[in-house]
Amino acid sequence: MHGLMKAALGKLSAMAKMYVPADIQSALLEYGAEIDRLRAEVIDLRSKINEKE
Repeated sequence: MHGLMKAALGKLSAMAKMYVPADIQSALLEYGAEIDRLRAEVIDLRSKINEKE
């Protein structure tokens, strides 16, 4: 599933470069980085919860 998401984001990124103004492109990249950060945080929290069980 993660690989599929990366492929979709890569395709979206390529499309964005062709059709989206630079300022919107920048905002989308920041949004993607924030999603990655939150995903890592959730994985870390799940790991901590599983350790306590």
